[in-house]
Order: sequence, then C-alpha cells, then structure tokens
Amino acid sequence: NHAARFIGGQEIDVPVTIAFGSRERLLPKGGARRREELPPHIRWLELPGCGHVPTWDDPALVSQAILETTGQAAARDPGAPRPLERQPG
Repeated sequence: NHAARFIGGQEIDVPVTIAFGSRERLLPKGGARRREELPPHIRWLELPGCGHVPTWDDPALVSQAILETTGQAAARDPGAPRPLERQPG
C-alpha cells in the first residue's frame, strides 16, 4: 500500500528541497517523485550531471542547494540559527 509509506506531507510548513541527479539510474523518476503527497511550496531541483550520489558527483552544487534551503528557513524566522559560515584560514 503506497499510501502507508508516507503520510502528513501536506502539513510540512518549512522550506524543503528535493533534489535528484539528472543521471539518476537507481530510483525511478515516476515512483520517487510523489509531488501530490507534499505541499506545493516544496522546491524540486534537478542536479545536472549528477547520478545517484550527487554529493560525490558535485559536492559544491549540493552544498549550494542546502545553503539556499537553509537560507530560506532563516529568512522566514530571523531568530532561527544561521548556517555555519566557513572561516578563512
């Protein structure tokens, strides 16, 4: 029963990004992207040139996507903790 796998997604009210590599070969695109189970504000992102492990294929791109999403959360709540910034050195 597919409905039992994930419930309550429509209630998510924080910024969320779901990212898939453009060269993903292990997860079927049709089965993995159940948009109707999630709220419409979810950001769907295709990572160009990445496969099943985008953190290996393009760590900078994945980091950028994470920082953009956490930045959205911080913008919504100015009192929220900010993502750590890399210190020079």
